[in-house]
Amino acid sequence: MNINSAHYLPGTNKKLGDRYLLLECLGDGSHGWVWRAERLADGAIVAVKIPKQLVKEDRLLVEGKELIGTTPHENVIQIFDMGRVPPEKEWFAIEMEYFPSESLAQKLEHRARNFSGTYERLLNIFSQVLNAVGHLASVSPPVSHGDIKPHNILIGQGDLIKLTDFGSSALPEEIYVRTRENGGTVLYAAPEYADCLSRKGNFEALLWGDIYSLGVLLYQLMTARLPHNTQNQARTYAPFPKPKEVNSGICPVLEDVILKALAKKPEDRFKSVDDFKAAFNLAKLSQLEYAPELIVLSQFQTEVDWSTEIVKQLGKRDYKKAVKAARQAYLNTSEITAFVHLLDALYQAQRFYDLQQELSNHSDLLTLDRKD
Repeated sequence: MNINSAHYLPGTNKKLGDRYLLLECLGDGSHGWVWRAERLADGAIVAVKIPKQLVKEDRLLVEGKELIGTTPHENVIQIFDMGRVPPEKEWFAIEMEYFPSESLAQKLEHRARNFSGTYERLLNIFSQVLNAVGHLASVSPPVSHGDIKPHNILIGQGDLIKLTDFGSSALPEEIYVRTRENGGTVLYAAPEYADCLSRKGNFEALLWGDIYSLGVLLYQLMTARLPHNTQNQARTYAPFPKPKEVNSGICPVLEDVILKALAKKPEDRFKSVDDFKAAFNLAKLSQLEYAPELIVLSQFQTEVDWSTEIVKQLGKRDYKKAVKAARQAYLNTSEITAFVHLLDALYQAQRFYDLQQELSNHSDLLTLDRKD
């Protein structure tokens, strides 16, 4: 059965235009589906990502277009093609390498049962992520991933990892900069990018943001928790426990590497991925000599990230709950980002009178010389 209109939903054994036969849904999120599919031209098995908001301009739907035609890297999901699918050209598709795997996030959810073991295993996984980010930085022009987190790290057979999901990737000084849509992503973002709005700058600035996210990931792998648990903590760089305060089995050299990557000021972090790699490789050797076996670390109870809940409700188009959650978050925290979420929810719900009232009641928040 062909999909001839956006009124149809993708399904097993349906054709997507004249390009793909959809075989298995691998993921169904707020913003799109990922399908294992057969490319009809040659029978190759690929992964196809199909955005749900097809009314958006194509430039808002592309992900990783700058990687098409570049030299493949074993730790980066290869992007083959993207665009509107003929002949109708109603559906947009991003064709990628199919990689049987689970995300690192899924692995970590079951950490106590089947994803502990040794420091060597976790550090080898992180080393591959470093290699992936280094590869992106080496292409011409260089690319910043912008959304490094366990959900975007796939683990296949033999613990081979591949970095995926380039929806926040950015080229240096590009005019259009992607919007961060997933509230939970903020917990991995550098303070300068934790406003949930946009990510821009020269490549050095973008890379420093990626290095901070790598620091969050390494902190999590070694401690089973995140440095910050809420958007406000991440944005304001609230004090957090040093890695050894959470896990005494971490050696001082590795702790120093983690804390350098997590420095508040971008210029105090590693200057490049190569610098990070050199320091990390020495720290890895020190750690394996210090305490090669990893104790089972249970996940800490984290505070509720109100931004994630709001974005979740917006994604489900439950605008009533999104408005309620955003208004309560603003009353509790006085955070400007919560107020922006409130305006967004009212706008999407087409509650324009209420939107106007909120703008009138909080006109002080709209001044142009605000510093926060």
